[in-house]
Amino acid sequence: MADRYNSANSRASAAGSVAPVGSMADIALRAQRVASAKASGGPGLVGESVISPSSVGSAFLGMGAQRAAHPSQFFEMQMGFWQNYITLWQYSTQRLMGGMCAPVVAEAEGDKRFQDSYRRDNEIFDFIRQSYLLSVHSV
Repeated sequence: MADRYNSANSRASAAGSVAPVGSMADIALRAQRVASAKASGGPGLVGESVISPSSVGSAFLGMGAQRAAHPSQFFEMQMGFWQNYITLWQYSTQRLMGGMCAPVVAEAEGDKRFQDSYRRDNEIFDFIRQSYLLSVHSV
């Protein structure tokens, strides 16, 4: 298999076209280097922030304690999320059937992650975008 990859790669290079990103062996070697750097105490990836597992654990414990202290607020938040999600499904179904309606949730002003019009014009990507935004707003 590696021989087929290498011969196809050399033919592509000879023809002047762009070669594939890399073989599975190349990907495995890169992953091994990242894991080795991580195991030796380094961040593993350039620009990667190091988050301690104990800080994540204590944040989850604090969140759980707050929810246990105020269960009605947690229940209301969950019910609101699921109601909005059902509304999103209804909105998306209407769009898939050719109808137009107002979005269920909008991104914050100046959010550049969704500025491409294809994310709004395509029904599937619009559903994914709004589903993500609903999830983020509910956390």
